[in-house]
Amino acid sequence: MTPARTALCAVLLAACCAPAAAGAAEKTILPGYWESTDTVEVLFSSTKTSHKCLTADQVEQWLTAPATSHYACTYDQRHVGDGHASFHGVCRDKKGRSLTVAIKGEYAPEHFHLLAHFHYMLTAGIAIPGDATTDAHRISAECPVSEEPGK
Repeated sequence: MTPARTALCAVLLAACCAPAAAGAAEKTILPGYWESTDTVEVLFSSTKTSHKCLTADQVEQWLTAPATSHYACTYDQRHVGDGHASFHGVCRDKKGRSLTVAIKGEYAPEHFHLLAHFHYMLTAGIAIPGDATTDAHRISAECPVSEEPGK
């Protein structure tokens, strides 16, 4: 998976969890075992389906600071509420390369759909546009033992 794809998939998953206001956690996605299908189109199209065990602690972390292991992200615009989410911001890697992203979508406790438009900035200052979608649903409230964090 390319760094841009990895970052974008993580940002999309994290973005679905941001609260509209303090105390709104019950209106975000639920912890549990999730299946996510991500499609990224940057010069070519690729689709990947993955599974993730999302703990209650991770939901809270994503509520306050959506980020990835490759990119640190900041959002200058963030609107979440009534099952709709939109974000606009910039993610930067450790080498200073950036990815501008605009995300819109719909969410519910057990599923979400997000669409992102982004520009991946190459070191030469060239922007490569792309689109990504994430469709995810919660498979169960419990994670398989093999998928639990730390196992």
